[in-house]
Amino acid sequence: CRIISELTKAPTLEALDLGWSRLTGPTFAHLGSSLASANCLHTLSVPNCSATSTSGRDFPVEYFLERLSHVSTLTRLDVSLNNIDWRGALVLEDALEQHSGFRDIQISDNALGVTGLRSLLRLLARDT
Repeated sequence: CRIISELTKAPTLEALDLGWSRLTGPTFAHLGSSLASANCLHTLSVPNCSATSTSGRDFPVEYFLERLSHVSTLTRLDVSLNNIDWRGALVLEDALEQHSGFRDIQISDNALGVTGLRSLLRLLARDT
């Protein structure tokens, strides 16, 4: 967690790729919270970072998705290959509901299902 805090404090950091790292729920939550204070981070890639859950259906990436509503500078996000299902898509929809800055979200290779796709379509159809 300390490394993530230091990285996100960098005053000129515009892109961060943590792809294929094994991030736990607390680490993902810390990443989301730390990004809220990042001043110029525009691109974040965290593909295939969600460690498998030891407690059933609890996917670590969802801790991160919940905190995206507080990240104002982010415009590009890659959360592909993170076991995001319809529940995670609903969390993403809620977090980005009022965030008009996003231009590109890569969410491929996740088992969203029909309900998850509906959440993403509602997100795309919003005016904000």
